[in-house]
Amino acid sequence: MFVRLVAMGAALGVAIYVARFSPVSVILGFSVIVGAVMVEAVYSLVRPGAAE
Repeated sequence: MFVRLVAMGAALGVAIYVARFSPVSVILGFSVIVGAVMVEAVYSLVRPGAAE
């Protein structure tokens, strides 16, 4: 759990640093991340053996 929080903090720091130069790239990056999380959630619902 702690490692995830550290990674999230590092990612947020990088996003803020990059946003100074190119805010559009940060928006596109976050949209890709959100899309990946949604795909992972759907996969975890429909994968074989998920109901067990």
